[in-house]
Amino acid sequence: MTLDKVRLLLILFVFFSAFSEIVHSSNQVIIEFLYWDPSTHPDYCPVCTAWKKLYEKFWTKNETLNNIQREYGSAISVEWIGWNSSEGRDKAAAYNITSPNSVMINGEVRIEGEFGEQYLKAIIDGYLIHDVAVLSVVTASSSVRVGDTLDINVTVRNKGNYAESFNVTGYYDSTIITSCYVDSLEPSVETTLVFHWDTQKIAEGNYTISASADALPQEIETNDNVRNGSVVEVRTSYTPTIRHDVAVISVIPSQGSVIIGEEMNFAVRIGNKGTEIESFNVHVFYGELLVDTLPIVNLGLDEEKTLSFVWDTANVGADSYSISALAGPVVDETFVEDNSYVYGKVEVTSRASPSSNIAILALAFSFGFFETFSPCLIALMSFILSYTVGEATRHREGFLQVLLFGIGFVIAAVSFGLTLGLMFLFEQTYHRILTWIVCALAIFFGLNLLGLFRSISPETKPFVQNLSKKYAFTYGGLLLLGFLFYFLDPCIAPVFVAMLPLLTHEYMPLIIVVFSLGVILPFILVGVFVTSISTFARGTYRHKSKIRAVSGLILIAYALYLIIFYLL
Repeated sequence: MTLDKVRLLLILFVFFSAFSEIVHSSNQVIIEFLYWDPSTHPDYCPVCTAWKKLYEKFWTKNETLNNIQREYGSAISVEWIGWNSSEGRDKAAAYNITSPNSVMINGEVRIEGEFGEQYLKAIIDGYLIHDVAVLSVVTASSSVRVGDTLDINVTVRNKGNYAESFNVTGYYDSTIITSCYVDSLEPSVETTLVFHWDTQKIAEGNYTISASADALPQEIETNDNVRNGSVVEVRTSYTPTIRHDVAVISVIPSQGSVIIGEEMNFAVRIGNKGTEIESFNVHVFYGELLVDTLPIVNLGLDEEKTLSFVWDTANVGADSYSISALAGPVVDETFVEDNSYVYGKVEVTSRASPSSNIAILALAFSFGFFETFSPCLIALMSFILSYTVGEATRHREGFLQVLLFGIGFVIAAVSFGLTLGLMFLFEQTYHRILTWIVCALAIFFGLNLLGLFRSISPETKPFVQNLSKKYAFTYGGLLLLGFLFYFLDPCIAPVFVAMLPLLTHEYMPLIIVVFSLGVILPFILVGVFVTSISTFARGTYRHKSKIRAVSGLILIAYALYLIIFYLL
C-alpha cells in the first residue's frame, strides 16, 4: 500500500471518528502534553546549572499533570506526547507550538512557557459541567402521629461530568429536618438518602416536605436543586384523616413554536397526592384563553396519569403565549398551590408571505454561493485541471471533471447541513436557545472570515495536491476529492449553520435544494471557463481577502438581524 493510500485511509478514519465523537461525546477534557525530558539528551549534564534548570522545569510540569490526572480521574485524559516523536512534531505544527513541554487543552487552549496547577484547574473547570439535582422526595406515609418517626427517601443525581461532593438538606415547610453529605457522586449516577424525621416536638398540622442540594461552585442550572414532596399531616392520634389533593406535575409541549393554522400537542401529567380517589377536570390555557378541558375519572391514591391536549392555532394571533395547566380543584381541597403549573412561553408565528419565502430562498442561494466561492477552491481547481486537462482535451471533458468535483463538494455540504437541520427541527423545545447559539456561531465565523482570529488549522494544501495528482484521473477519485475538500479547505466557513433558524418542516427540502444550487454554481462557472481557469484563479486569489470579508460581513449582518427581530 502506497503512502498516499495510507494517508487517504487515515483521513477517512479521522472524519468518521470525529462524527462518532460528536454523537457519543463524553465531555471528557483532553490535555495533550508535548514533553521533552532533558535527561534523555546525549549531551545532558546533571551537574550543569543550565541543564538542571531545564530538567527541573520539565519535572515540575510533569508532576503537575500527574497530580491533576489523579485529582480529576476519568473527567479528564492526559496524553503524554514526545516532543521529538513524529506525532509530537505533527501536533506542534497543527497547534502552532514552538517550544517543548507545552500543553494543549481540548485542541483549543494552548499554554506555552510556565504554568501552575491552579491555572490549569481554572481552565479545566471551565470545560466541566457541574450539575446536581434532586429527582424525588418520597415519604413513607402521608400521615403520622406526633412523636413518631417518618422516613423520607430523597433521590439525587449527578447530571454533570465530574464527580461531586455536596450536602442535601431535608425540610418540613421552611424548617430543617437534617442534612446528609454525598461524597464523590460519579457522573450520571443516582443515590437515595434516607432522612428520619422525628415528630416528637412538632405541632399538629400539615407540612410540606422538601429537599435541596447545595449549589456547586460554577453550577449554572440550579432550578433542579430543590424539589417539593407531598404534604404530611402530623396529628395527635391515629384517627384517619381525609385529605383531597390533586396536582399538575408537568406540562411538555411537542415543540417550541408553531405556525398559525397548525396544531401543537401538550402532554400534561397529573397526580393524586391525597387520601381519596378523585374525579376532576384538567384545563390547559394559552395566556388567559382556554385551549381545552379533559376529564380524569377515578384517579387512585398516589396514581399519576398523562393527558394529551391538542391546540388548534387557526384563530390565534402571532405572538408569544404563556402555557399553563390547572387541575381541579376538587371538593374540600385546601392545598391548591400545586394545582396549577406554568410551562413558559411558546411562539406562534404567521405563515411566511410569498415575498418572505422568496427572500429566504434568495438568502439560502447566496449562502450556498459563498459557502463555495472560495479563493482556495478556485486555486485547487486550477491545480487539478493542470493535471487532467491538456491542450488536446475537449472542453466538455474539462467541464465534466469540474462538475464531478463539485458534486462531491455538494454532497458533503448538504450532508453536513441536513444533519444540523434535522437536529434543529427535532429540538423545538430548545429552539430559542439554539437560535442564540446559531447567531453566536454566525458572528464567530464572520469575524474569522474578516481575519480577526488566528487559525491553528494544519496546512492541508500540499496533502490535497498530492491526492489530486494521484486520484484526479478517475471520476470516482474526483467525487472523493470534492467531498474531502469541503472539510479540508481553510477558506470555507460552514455558513449553512446560519440558515437553521429559518428552517421549517414545510420548506426545508426547498431550502436545501436552493442552497445546493448556490453551492454548485461556482463549479459550473469554473467548468464553463475551464480554458482560462488559471488566469481566473490568479485574479480571484489576489482578491481573496475582499471575498472573505464580504462573506463575513453578510454572516454578521444576518446574525444581528435574527437577534434584533427574532430574539429581542
